[in-house]
Amino acid sequence: MKKMVSPMIIKLIDRILLVFLLIVVVAAPLDAGLLWLSRDLSSDDLMQYLYIRKYGEYLATRKPSFFVALVGLEVVFQWPLAVMNLYGISLGGRPRWFRATTAVFGTSYCTSMVAVVAELKWPSSSSYRVSDNLLMAYFLFIGCGVLIILRGSGLLLRPSHTTATTTTDGGLVSSSPCKHD
Repeated sequence: MKKMVSPMIIKLIDRILLVFLLIVVVAAPLDAGLLWLSRDLSSDDLMQYLYIRKYGEYLATRKPSFFVALVGLEVVFQWPLAVMNLYGISLGGRPRWFRATTAVFGTSYCTSMVAVVAELKWPSSSSYRVSDNLLMAYFLFIGCGVLIILRGSGLLLRPSHTTATTTTDGGLVSSSPCKHD
């Protein structure tokens, strides 16, 4: 039998993940829309200039092919899983499918975010410098991805210290706490 580490910690984690998944559910379609439906930004565009200068993230304006593919993965694959996980967390993580969807979403999300961070940290074009604030934001989102994997996988659970008394035919009669000496 498994016992939760602390119900308050699980509730705190659920609230953090609820905010994280809400951000993903709202931002993913907006990112895709801006990336795929917006006109090509020219180098003299003021918004592009300010965005790159302030944050250093050139991926949204330069649109490298791997980044466009990752946004496609986010919309087609990760977004429906984020919606399902949002629903599962709102039910307290009780649905039977919750563990599977959190594992798949979390690993896919972390993998794609690590690819983006690697490109931002070590760009293929040395003319761009990314701000530390932007990298910290990406690392925060990677941490939330790891947290959702841990929440769904059951690694936040620990075995309870109980012993069981069984009958000769293997049926459970009673259960009592272990005494530690």
